[in-house]
Amino acid sequence: MNAKREMEIALAPGAPIGSGGYASVLSGISQHIPRGMPRTSGLGAELLILKESAIDALVTFQGCQAMTGLNVDQAVGRGPFAGLLAVAGINQLVAHDMGILAECFEHIAPTRKLQMPEQQPELASELLRRVAAGK
Repeated sequence: MNAKREMEIALAPGAPIGSGGYASVLSGISQHIPRGMPRTSGLGAELLILKESAIDALVTFQGCQAMTGLNVDQAVGRGPFAGLLAVAGINQLVAHDMGILAECFEHIAPTRKLQMPEQQPELASELLRRVAAGK
């Protein structure tokens, strides 16, 4: 959610982009992109207690998350040549990942609530979808 928030700020009309340009934005974003899910990837046989749709959501999320991380790494590697299109593309990837993560919560922990600073707790799936939509 922090990566999504930073990209929304960087993509806002009239946003001041520092001397590092979009490379510095991408570098900051890369710190917030999760790099794997050891808890779920190491489950093994425990996954068998989940419904097929929950397993599908988890596997899809892990694959998409890995691709988003790869795209962020490639964009950061471009350094000063990274631009607005790279940030906008990664913004879409992160929003997509957040939607899939919301689906995972619906399957595995449908009543789980999260709380943003100075806001009321809300269902994790609803919060993820709201933040993904830029609201």
